[in-house]
Formats: sequence, structure tokens, C-alpha cells
Amino acid sequence: MAKTFLKPINVPKEIAVTCEGNLLSFKGKLGEITLDIHPDVKILEEKDYLSFS
Repeated sequence: MAKTFLKPINVPKEIAVTCEGNLLSFKGKLGEITLDIHPDVKILEEKDYLSFS
């Protein structure tokens, strides 16, 4: 497993994060982006960060 998966990703408060199934969306003042995440990857959402396993 890559070491990147072991480190949580800090999400600034001005960024809204939504997770629906395999779609991960980020929305901020500069725009919006949606990423399709592989079904085997689990996304763990906490208050100020995201982590993947």
C-alpha cells in the first residue's frame, strides 16, 4: 500500500466535501470538482480531514 494512504488529508473549512457512493465532490469559492473513486477504496470523513484505506 502506498504511504499516501496512511496520511490524513487536511480539508480547509472553506471547502465543502460530499461523498455519495464512489463520488467524492469538493466545492469552494473557485469552483467545484467531482472525483470517481475506485470501489475498493474506503473514504473516512472526519471533521477536518479525509483518509483513505
